[in-house]
Amino acid sequence: MVVAKEIDTMLSAKILSRALGAATLTLLLGSSSPVYRNLDLKFGLWESFTADSKTDPLPIPNDMLARMTAEELATAATRAKESREVRCETPEKTEVDVQNESWNSVCKRTILTNTPQVLEIRDECLFPSGRSSTSDHEEALNPQTFIQIFHSEGGKTTEDQVTRGKWISDSCGDVK
Repeated sequence: MVVAKEIDTMLSAKILSRALGAATLTLLLGSSSPVYRNLDLKFGLWESFTADSKTDPLPIPNDMLARMTAEELATAATRAKESREVRCETPEKTEVDVQNESWNSVCKRTILTNTPQVLEIRDECLFPSGRSSTSDHEEALNPQTFIQIFHSEGGKTTEDQVTRGKWISDSCGDVK
């Protein structure tokens, strides 16, 4: 349960920033100077949709679990949600050194691919309560469209997330 809380904390902070902000920086493994994502995406107003599913141990008393059907158990065990976000992407927002962007000192980041079309990152973490890992695949389908596939495992918790983003306009209006 502690691992699940650590992963929830990690994901809450990272997933929102990854959903679109991550899709416009460049990474290189082992560089001592700042490195940015290299995905070929436009700046301006973006809209993204994220489908997120999570499985973890059920906080349901054993006597109730014993009375549930297989279908009810499956439904309760997987919690899925969808969300929409509108963001303004500017050059300044993308100037984040993601290789050295550390959300936790117990994690090791490996950059597997970094091209204008694809970015792949893997994080391996060792918490006092156990191991966790994440993989992040981001792809610029064209300068106005991206997809991100994010997977996280730790303890008995697994999370999968797919984000699809599209560029709306050069002008962000009131959106920050």
